[in-house]
Amino acid sequence: MPCMKKRSWLMVSVIVLTAFCFSTCLCLAQKTDGQQGEKPATEQKDTEEKDPYAVPDGTAEELVAYIQNLMRTQPNSEEEYRKGVAALTEAADKILAAKPDDEQAAMAVNIKARFTQSAEKLAAFAAALKKAGKPKLARIVDRSLLVQEIRTAARGGAPDKKQVKETLGRIKKFLGEGEIDSGDVRLAMQTAQICEMTDDALALDAYSSFAKMFATNKDKQLAAIADMMQGVINRLKLPGNEMTVEGDILGGEKLDWSKYRGKVVLVDFWATWCGPCVAEIPHLKKIYEAYHDRGFDILGISLDDNRTTLEGFVKQSKIPWPIVYGKNGPSPTVEHYGVMSIPTMILVDKQGKVVSLRARGENLREELTKLIGPMEEKPVGGEEPKEKKDGKDV
Repeated sequence: MPCMKKRSWLMVSVIVLTAFCFSTCLCLAQKTDGQQGEKPATEQKDTEEKDPYAVPDGTAEELVAYIQNLMRTQPNSEEEYRKGVAALTEAADKILAAKPDDEQAAMAVNIKARFTQSAEKLAAFAAALKKAGKPKLARIVDRSLLVQEIRTAARGGAPDKKQVKETLGRIKKFLGEGEIDSGDVRLAMQTAQICEMTDDALALDAYSSFAKMFATNKDKQLAAIADMMQGVINRLKLPGNEMTVEGDILGGEKLDWSKYRGKVVLVDFWATWCGPCVAEIPHLKKIYEAYHDRGFDILGISLDDNRTTLEGFVKQSKIPWPIVYGKNGPSPTVEHYGVMSIPTMILVDKQGKVVSLRARGENLREELTKLIGPMEEKPVGGEEPKEKKDGKDV
């Protein structure tokens, strides 16, 4: 599982990719808290002793406050998670039956749509909302149906390219028919990332279409997401073209990317806080040791916020290749290529052209075999391999 990028410029994308779509709920609940004030200590004690999954009766406003409290409860087991889902759904039903305002109704429909796994039930729910003259609420449910559909197309580690393409077309049409909101952004991001896992051409189509939609919106957050998507487009267009890397090498000197021409270079986007990235280091050290003298190098581009932490980690881990960083944070190369999850490893050939956007694990070994030759692992301890005569060591 890759790590999501922690930089603030992408904070909005992290928000919309969260598993739940409850921003409206939180806003309403915070408003409710402000109106009710602090509860007496005795009432707080009684509340703590109640079953957190027992949904109370009350006004829509009170049920919103209940949902906020429930969302603060961390389930400790699968059973508690199921109880939480059932309670959220029941509370949403009660809100819809309690004559809610527009925001409260939207929050309740979001919850029901998020936790209804049956496509048939979702379609029936959307139809009922349309019949009741609530097209905006029905749109929330239709969006959940599309999320389910794009996920189904990519399920099992072997995406159905044809189905993904067809669903992408429906999603583009859907997003083009209404006013873009945070839920639409979440749908667009999930769709684009699934397309990226499926086929680069589909991903380019998705990111380009969504970036165009968001860039023309007056909302500044949507414009920022459009910029981020343009970075992904820059990355997806790299194969067969030259890559640009900017920043400083840890230690002070400015990176001179031109000096790497004539070498095969692995550009590794990583961070010390990323478990999968750290787990890759021993493997990369073996690759580096085997190929470095044969014209191979690695440039690590760190997404860490704290330079001191980064420098300490690099020293302790004895990483032998250069680490690129910016003046006051990660290299601008990170944003230029829309790197949202790490590790992301890009392989560049001796002519400076990108040959792989997924140069990781066995794929990296295969590419290096093509570009440089088979891997010749050096003996442990630096001992020279013994000569052989008639198949025997001498």
